[in-house]
Amino acid sequence: MLGPDELSYLLLSADITTLFVGGKYRDTNLIDLLLKAIPELNRCKGSELVLPKFPKLKRIIQIADGPITAPGLIPFESVMKNGATNPLPFVNTASKPENISHLLYTSGSTATPKGVLLTQRGVVGASYLWGEALALASNDHSLALMPFYHTGGLFISSLPVLLRGGYVCMFEKGAFDAKEALEIIQRERVTVAAGFDPQVQAILEHPDRSQYGLSSLQKLLNFTKSAYDRRTEEGIPLLVGFYALTEGSNPVSAVMPNEKNFAVRRDSNGPALPGVELKIVDSNTGEKLPPGTTGEIAFRGWNRFAGYYK
Repeated sequence: MLGPDELSYLLLSADITTLFVGGKYRDTNLIDLLLKAIPELNRCKGSELVLPKFPKLKRIIQIADGPITAPGLIPFESVMKNGATNPLPFVNTASKPENISHLLYTSGSTATPKGVLLTQRGVVGASYLWGEALALASNDHSLALMPFYHTGGLFISSLPVLLRGGYVCMFEKGAFDAKEALEIIQRERVTVAAGFDPQVQAILEHPDRSQYGLSSLQKLLNFTKSAYDRRTEEGIPLLVGFYALTEGSNPVSAVMPNEKNFAVRRDSNGPALPGVELKIVDSNTGEKLPPGTTGEIAFRGWNRFAGYYK
């Protein structure tokens, strides 16, 4: 989804040493996009990378099927063969809960995207508590509506389900398509789907909706009152309101399944998660504000990020 300039920015900002590149995304040839961002690749010999603009980038691995389509690229098959003959330990025994596990970038809505450093503790804790909020079990089948470069795709759609022994369904071409979503939900008996409101609306209001059986779908995220009412009409029993951001390893608050108060379930983002403190403050003074007053959200706890990269 990136343009050449955005890709260049992230490669430099994150000090990327190894890059994996696929075939196409929608109508974009990703190799062509890569060559626009790094035209020097055309002058590389074999897989030896000497890139003055990207001095830390040493390996680019083509994961698309077929022959290598640009200089400097390593075929995925050779990486797999190398791994088979040079295995690494399955578990890194030196890893600690406070160690960094992910570097994810913010959306860049107010400035250039910032690299968010997340910890092993935050990621595992977030995934565990999302499993609690969505009442996940080993017989759950999740449809990943949100992308995996986003905390939603990582820590709602996939890891919580895998931690409980369920499985994750993905779109064949990697991009959201409402018709394909209907097909997957029916074929795989999908029970839970974590997505943004426009995606869910596109699925429920698709012209071919009546041709598909969606009775297996029991659990969804919820963002607004109107969406809650619409999905209740559909007979979906568990709708989870929440507040999240990348810097919080995703969740800060969530409505849990044992909440019986209809107004809380429909109209709120739920209480702070266990082990998380939450308050609303005056953005100028930092002073805590009384209930019903608009202000800035402040939180702290095990889920808080370790800082911005560099």
